[in-house]
Amino acid sequence: MVIPAGQQEHATVQVTLQALRAHGATALPYAVDAHHIDRAALRERLDRLTDESQPAGVISLLALDQEPLAGHSAVSAGLSATTALLQALDDAGISAPLWCVTQGAVATGRGDLLPHPEQSQIWGFGRVAALEHPRRWGGLIDLPATMTHHTAGRLATLLAPGQPEDQVAIRATGTYARRLARVPAADTSPAPWEPSGTTLITGGTGGLGAQVARWLARRGAPRLHLVSRSGPDAPGASELGDELTALGTDATITACDVSDREALRRLIDTVPDEHPLTAVIHTAGRMELGQIGELDPGRLQSVLRSKALAATHLHDLTQDLDLTAFVLFSSNAATWGSGQQAAYAAANTYLDALAEHRRARGLPAVSLAWGPWGEVGMAADQHTLSHLKRRGLAPLPTDLAIASLHHALTHDDTAGTIADVDWERFGRTFTAQRPSPFLARLMPSSAEPATSTATADDNPLRRQLSAAPAAQRHQILVRHIQALAATILGHSGPDAVPRGSPSKSWASTPSPRSSCAISSPPRPASPSLRHWSSTTRRRARSPRTWAPNSRAEGRRHHPHVVRGRRRRADRDRRHGLPLPGRRALAGGAVAAGRRGQGRHRGDAHRP
Repeated sequence: MVIPAGQQEHATVQVTLQALRAHGATALPYAVDAHHIDRAALRERLDRLTDESQPAGVISLLALDQEPLAGHSAVSAGLSATTALLQALDDAGISAPLWCVTQGAVATGRGDLLPHPEQSQIWGFGRVAALEHPRRWGGLIDLPATMTHHTAGRLATLLAPGQPEDQVAIRATGTYARRLARVPAADTSPAPWEPSGTTLITGGTGGLGAQVARWLARRGAPRLHLVSRSGPDAPGASELGDELTALGTDATITACDVSDREALRRLIDTVPDEHPLTAVIHTAGRMELGQIGELDPGRLQSVLRSKALAATHLHDLTQDLDLTAFVLFSSNAATWGSGQQAAYAAANTYLDALAEHRRARGLPAVSLAWGPWGEVGMAADQHTLSHLKRRGLAPLPTDLAIASLHHALTHDDTAGTIADVDWERFGRTFTAQRPSPFLARLMPSSAEPATSTATADDNPLRRQLSAAPAAQRHQILVRHIQALAATILGHSGPDAVPRGSPSKSWASTPSPRSSCAISSPPRPASPSLRHWSSTTRRRARSPRTWAPNSRAEGRRHHPHVVRGRRRRADRDRRHGLPLPGRRALAGGAVAAGRRGQGRHRGDAHRP
């Protein structure tokens, strides 16, 4: 159990250790200096610790240290240390599942005060870790603000083998599993939200901010204050200002680094008394792509400062004002994760938690996790949009996105995801390497990944191979692997995947913004190909070279072995403690456009 140095006597640490030991685990506390952690040194320590035996699991409580990292004010020591821990585990070749534990970081209902929204960044990071490290990742568990032996016992139960959930919140009232669910349109139609006074828009000269400004001007906003790092020198800023003025709005465009608290304070002080600040819309953000293995405090700081740190300053500096709206533009990378976007997902997950934190204190807030917008935003280029469509994510028309924003403000929502999703295609891609209970309510049954309980009798590929002459089996396997890759990548058919080409070149228009980027052969949905060792996956780089490996691995994982594993898992579940009060936690998402317009409530941890 990895804990921040100096917190060995923390009540949560002690109660957790006692519970794990009471449930038969050999729990070893392992303290690291979260503020001065070194990846290489940590790897050496892990090598020494695991010289004689490998751990069955790794539990991280590093999130408990939420103090800013020295020299990186936007990055908590806990997030930086968690990143280094996962990197070091990978470097050391430790395959034990990593579970990251937070405390008071997610909301299960309006009764949750969410005292530590900063720790929620671990949840965004973890959702990407599940995609980039599907074999090593265990899951995320949030503890109540006050731990008891009873709630600690629930934690120990969740960590036992055979538990399917990987995003869970423990409370005194029960154990809550996170779920994404559609929310139907509200029956009531309250008076629509209308702008008044001054509305402050961060990232106001960017694609999303400019569209929001135009919408507000058309709705009669008296005054708009648009801020960005370049301000009036930003491309198109002068024309945008003229357009807003022509619509009858008093528009001001200012250069301001909103991650600089004092600069932001001075800007807010310039708001005139005759048009007091009544609304804040935070669209600013920066995305830098990179695998978790490439992250360091500097890269985390670069992404988190304009999104998360700026949101903190906006909250702190306006919480005593009489606001009617406090809007945070989040991303679906925070909702379900996206490959190479761990820092971006962490930043946006914090926005969702901050909205819940404000609501629990009676302050206005809504965080909207957007899918790609069609004409503007970070995913507006045709190359990226085409790639996302193959994954099942279609671009949102701007007018639909703006209408969804207005709907959320009018209906006083707290959080939600707004995206146009083909769930069957998205589900196949997203669960190619790891199942996702989180998406279970939205995925068609045909898109759900096969489980490891399959036997030879119910496996069509095994039956086909058994019936075929030995000389033809290699070609059957090659064709099957081509079909799997084509399905995962969204190609029209197996022939789009060349038989001898490396797996990295299989996407006809490769993009790093995939939610399930291919850097090694994907986890096959077929039971007969799923149990490959990591060594086999590294060596097998094309359909032609996968086929002989799959035959060998298929022999290693004979059906009776799989059935035995299932029996052991069933036994573990029977003898483990039940999950009292497990409830589905309503996440937020929307399926819109060609699959029907709708909105999903984003109170992401609802019973």
